[in-house]
Amino acid sequence: MKNFIIIILAFVISCKPGKEQETENQPSNTENEGIRLSQEQLDYAKIKTTVPEKKIISEQIACNGILDVLPGAKARVSPLMGGFIQQLHFSPGEKIEKGAVLATLTHPDFIDLQKLYIEAKSQMDFLSEEYKRQGELTVENAASLKNMQRAKADYLSAEATYKSLKSQLGIMGVDVQKIEKGDFIQSFQIKASISGIISELNVNTGQYVSPENYVFEIMNIQNLSVKLDIFEKDVEKIAIGQKIVCNTTTSRKSIITFLKRIDTKLDETTRTVKIFGEIENTNCSLKPGMYINANVLVHEKESLVVPAEAVLKDTENSYLFIQKNGAFFKILIKTGLQTNDFIEIVSSDTKLEESNVVTSGVYYLASILELGE
Repeated sequence: MKNFIIIILAFVISCKPGKEQETENQPSNTENEGIRLSQEQLDYAKIKTTVPEKKIISEQIACNGILDVLPGAKARVSPLMGGFIQQLHFSPGEKIEKGAVLATLTHPDFIDLQKLYIEAKSQMDFLSEEYKRQGELTVENAASLKNMQRAKADYLSAEATYKSLKSQLGIMGVDVQKIEKGDFIQSFQIKASISGIISELNVNTGQYVSPENYVFEIMNIQNLSVKLDIFEKDVEKIAIGQKIVCNTTTSRKSIITFLKRIDTKLDETTRTVKIFGEIENTNCSLKPGMYINANVLVHEKESLVVPAEAVLKDTENSYLFIQKNGAFFKILIKTGLQTNDFIEIVSSDTKLEESNVVTSGVYYLASILELGE
């Protein structure tokens, strides 16, 4: 700043073309009268002023992290039984709705499952009749009680097998009434378990896939999780509900969210704790995995603030210049919270609510004072 002050002083001296103009152009600088500048100096210094105002201000805890899908918004879809991919109906990047048919598969075991179902139904129907018959005989002959109990056990076992096979086919989307009419179905389908975007396709047409392997991965990214790392020293300041201002590397527009969850585990390597928020992503322009930087706003309160560029600091104190009756006065202030744009005024030598505070030309005025000293 010394170099800057020297340059300004040189300008001040250069503004004195002759002794006859010395008194006119040199600024007045007394403790009581303040600093008075000529019009030429005012134009050069580009003095601007503003009136302090009340704003919501807070301490900001800087952190960074990534965007991720919400719990339950990501699904990997597998077939309920092994089969060969007959047809793939969607590709990565396409939007799908829950229940949409993603792929068609076929396998001989699927035909056998339908066969077992028909056999189980026939067996159950037969044993049901046998159980009824044995019940009627028992009424007339008590010795037939054992046969009735055996018939009942056989019927219940067959019924359980039938219901199990019917449920399996139902889960696979098979119309069992069609099978019961003798129309076996040649293929089965994989359907989307959630709505979203196809993020991954893991197979090719004709490939065999088992239930242990997934065919599609689906992500719903209309809402995303904000996953941030807070350093250990700041954890005690963090609380649910605090505002988080996020910025991605792809946009200058800030995204506002609120702290929803705080992890209980401290990462011993990075000495950080993860915190989480959620953001809307209706147009899906943000992607999981994107890097973000953020500020968590803590201790929010309404305070009297001035633009940050208005405050002049030395090693011990902070100052402002105010304009009053055509003169500029340097006043001592005590500052509080600070953001990139504003500084909180905790106390000052004078009442600032209606004062004209200098925001541009501060260092020029400071150089005038130094010249006067």
